[in-house]
Amino acid sequence: MDGLKKRLRELAPHNLESGKPVQVEVLPGPVVDSIVQFSREQNSDLIVMGLKSPPGFFADRRPWLHAYAIASDACCPVLTVRHAVVVS
Repeated sequence: MDGLKKRLRELAPHNLESGKPVQVEVLPGPVVDSIVQFSREQNSDLIVMGLKSPPGFFADRRPWLHAYAIASDACCPVLTVRHAVVVS
């Protein structure tokens, strides 16, 4: 999990206009429940989710179903991103 967390941290912007730090976490457990519970515990301002499926999984609708369930239950806005975002 440390390798994944490091890769996610590299994708996160280093400085935001708000001055708030970006928190990157990798959690075990059911996707929807884990994300919604963690965001509530942390009093999150925003959840950002990438929705691009790995190659060969274009029939897999789970990322979209997870995003819908998370957006429905989240205590804050949910931003979904289909492609890589470059922050400079």
